[in-house]
Amino acid sequence: MVVPFIVQIVVSVGLVGYLSYRSGQDSVNQLATELRKQTVNQVGQFLNSYLATPVLINRINADAMKAGQISFQDLPQLEKHLYRQLQQFNNVSHILVGTERGDLRIVNRDPLPSLWMSDPLE
Repeated sequence: MVVPFIVQIVVSVGLVGYLSYRSGQDSVNQLATELRKQTVNQVGQFLNSYLATPVLINRINADAMKAGQISFQDLPQLEKHLYRQLQQFNNVSHILVGTERGDLRIVNRDPLPSLWMSDPLE
């Protein structure tokens, strides 16, 4: 009479332990999945924010070129424009403007603002 009672207790305790273990595993898996989703969303938001500034600068420069406000023909004015942009956008380290011909004007802060020029014909 004692042996069946002990077997019943051992089986009950074992079953409860197993179910608790499985429940804990499911909870951990759900939390891990939720954490992964949050991480993916945060990385996506950061990248969208980080990459929005260069796209904005490119759009501003393309519009200014089309409107004739800046030109590769007036290099001092173009360089001033690029320096002003570098000062306005603190999270940008370089701004590059180029032509189809290969002319380049690059301003960067390294750590002080500087200008680099390239002419493919020189």
